[in-house]
Amino acid sequence: LLEPRSIVGFVQDPAMPAVDAQNSSREPPEVWRDLPPHLAVRNAGAAGRGLFATTDVEAGFAALSAPVIQISLARSYSSSTCRSCLQSTPDEEQLPLCCKGCESLFFCSPACMASHTVQECQILQATAGDKNINKLEQGYINSLASMVGVLATCDDPIGRLQQVLTLVRSGQWRRGSARNVSAAKAAASRVSKLVAEYDEGILLHALLAAELNDIGIFNYEGDEIGKMSAPQFAISNHSCLPNCAYTIHGGKPTLTALRPIAAGEQLTQSYVHLNCDGSERKAAIRDSWEFDCLCPRCRVGGDDSKQVAAFDEAHKCECGRVVLVAVGECQCNVGSLCL
Repeated sequence: LLEPRSIVGFVQDPAMPAVDAQNSSREPPEVWRDLPPHLAVRNAGAAGRGLFATTDVEAGFAALSAPVIQISLARSYSSSTCRSCLQSTPDEEQLPLCCKGCESLFFCSPACMASHTVQECQILQATAGDKNINKLEQGYINSLASMVGVLATCDDPIGRLQQVLTLVRSGQWRRGSARNVSAAKAAASRVSKLVAEYDEGILLHALLAAELNDIGIFNYEGDEIGKMSAPQFAISNHSCLPNCAYTIHGGKPTLTALRPIAAGEQLTQSYVHLNCDGSERKAAIRDSWEFDCLCPRCRVGGDDSKQVAAFDEAHKCECGRVVLVAVGECQCNVGSLCL
């Protein structure tokens, strides 16, 4: 479970409401105040908002374990990945427990299965097998069902969702996503009819926010098996010389300090694998997230700097490639080295 996919590149969709530009001057939303005391959201200059340490953080410390508001697993991995803790079985074997209601979600234990809410199950049951729903729309429906289920555990689900939506960049869709917009609108319309308290507009806003800020879920072989939304986690910015690594613990995305982080320093993670050469890495970042990384690794001659060389030496896999988190045997030969 290695690489995040927090998408921040976007273009305006005139059909969507504008982002609340006044929010930045208001009191921080409750979800920001829910951050652990050693973290705070602050201005990060050209990168927008960022996650900063308020006290010194030791190397190896799990600085953030972020609450998740929705999980969507790829269909081919749904039976072998626990929908709650996100642990996968060896060789994609089917998990022992399946919800008898929706018959679409699998779990590794009764404790994990208890996280599956009635609200989520009812939405999945109501849309399963509908031939008028295509695969893309069903994926969006599954995401909304997961979100509605998580929010059902809150005292004020709509208020909580509105708070969450202030945390993420939204109001826009990525280029070339007209098909996604159409499927998302259809999914929001269907779910709003099934869950009366949610209107179509806020559900579409939630899908759009997820489109821009989702985190990839990866198995031990490096395959992307799904996505999840965790707004607190999505605040952390990218660096090709990161001071934190992304892993998943207990079903939550976690930022673990790779080195001591001083109070006032920004916590960063890498959105890409670090084994590409500079041009490949920069092109991948520009293509997927539409920004130019200005970290020490990406500056002219950065790959040859002493700082970068020392970082790479400290994080080498047994095969010689740079791996932020070593998981079991070397898997560096699996999948693309960039994206």
